[in-house]
Amino acid sequence: MGDCDKWYASECYSAYLAKYPGALGFLGIRNKEYGSGAAHHNGRFDIDESGLWLGICAETAFVFS
Repeated sequence: MGDCDKWYASECYSAYLAKYPGALGFLGIRNKEYGSGAAHHNGRFDIDESGLWLGICAETAFVFS
């Protein structure tokens, strides 16, 4: 877990959660060594895909719990 700046955004995922059980989580995408971390909706936006396995593990654990 790490610190991040405040992010004022909305997420419509709650509409799905009202009908089906689920979970929403945010994975960190910033990696200075890789060069990722630009703000969303930006031409320099990129993610460090090496961390996506954490999201896969978290979702799999949710499904089987």
